[in-house]
Amino acid sequence: MSNGFAEVRRHNPFRQHVILRIVAESCCRDGFFKGQGAGQRRTTVRRAALVILKAFLTNTFVSVIMSVVDMSTKTSSRRPLFVKCALEVLNDHGCEMSSRHVMHEVKRRLRPTSHESVRLERSGMIRWQKSLQFDSVRLVKAGWLRKGRGIWYLTKQGQKHVQLEVKQLYEALDDGYRQWESQQLKGLSPPIDDEGVDEENAITRSTAAFEQAVDLAHTAIQEHIHAMDAYEFQDLVAALLRSMGYHTPFVAPPGRDGGIDILAYRDPFGTVEPRIKVQVKHRREAKVSAKEVREMASLLNKKGDTGLFVSTAGFTADAYGEVRHSPMHIETLDLDRLMDLWETYYDKLAEEDKAMLPLRKIAFLAPPQD
Repeated sequence: MSNGFAEVRRHNPFRQHVILRIVAESCCRDGFFKGQGAGQRRTTVRRAALVILKAFLTNTFVSVIMSVVDMSTKTSSRRPLFVKCALEVLNDHGCEMSSRHVMHEVKRRLRPTSHESVRLERSGMIRWQKSLQFDSVRLVKAGWLRKGRGIWYLTKQGQKHVQLEVKQLYEALDDGYRQWESQQLKGLSPPIDDEGVDEENAITRSTAAFEQAVDLAHTAIQEHIHAMDAYEFQDLVAALLRSMGYHTPFVAPPGRDGGIDILAYRDPFGTVEPRIKVQVKHRREAKVSAKEVREMASLLNKKGDTGLFVSTAGFTADAYGEVRHSPMHIETLDLDRLMDLWETYYDKLAEEDKAMLPLRKIAFLAPPQD
């Protein structure tokens, strides 16, 4: 780019300044700067100016307008649209969805351009996904979004903004983020670079990278568990119980099991309470119902019996209500909590049990706490 401007100076030293000013005014008027920070605006102007300069130098001014319009689509002008779409996706799906499925649905609805779909060399991420991941951090700081174990939750505050127009929504998000930022940094603005999407401050960048790593790891573990068959998952649950100090004298073989998949005792003979009767449901979609909880409760017919219901798909609201009001002691274990326990007790697992879901700990730069 610098060579192009040097060439212009040689022909006409005043032309560079005039072209930059014209391009900047045109970009402002036509809305090319929407959602861009100062660094991005400078980059957009210089890129557009370079296109025009080359046209002057090579006498191809006829193609200038189309080149500038095409170039404008290669900026992050659709960045606010991706944010709004993500919020709409969450709102349309009960305000709760895995980040992976949010990204998939946003891609289906917006159909990213070839430029937006380029995989960036430094981070290895897709350009539009990296942009949305950064903005998801801003959504969290503004109070519109919560995250946990790869799941995005749209807050009530976020729901209030979903119906706003794209420009208004993004401006409101920027205001909310800046309010959080001013509270954290006591009014001191962090430095801004000139790399487009990388204009976010260091705190936001490290947070987004950390959350991306957590989401990827969580998704990989989930998919590994979902790929198991019902009896492999049952063995996994039994292994977890053993790592927690229980004996598992009975793990149901294939076939009818009478409703009990695992028996877990505090001592080898089951003479010490509690004696846990475990039912395991290995499903992707169908949550455990209240009826299934009642059926589980009917199996707890001895003094000291405790029920443990394990479900990879989770539990309906009615099922949780049934657990709370049941006269029998029943505990629930969904996939997220199971993964937490597996990680907590991993070092106490037998080596052959670790092989069912092997984990490796890595060091990662954690983002600063609020």
